[in-house]
Amino acid sequence: MAKQKAITVEQLHAACEAQMKAGNGKRRILLSGDDEGNSYHELFYGFSPGMDFSEPVMACCLPFGVTAEAVAKEYIVLG
Repeated sequence: MAKQKAITVEQLHAACEAQMKAGNGKRRILLSGDDEGNSYHELFYGFSPGMDFSEPVMACCLPFGVTAEAVAKEYIVLG
């Protein structure tokens, strides 16, 4: 099975608009804990741009295959 790709802010925005049109704008959000949906947790925060994952204590928290350099160029933290 191929690894699920992370979605972009644009894709998230479109999905949120669709859910709001479907009447789900007041619902709370659960996030999957991994790309297979083995666990879930609530979303507590909005976007956190500029987080620094270059320190080892933060880099160890990144998912497999995602580097601190990639986060700085390609990612934004949500939650």
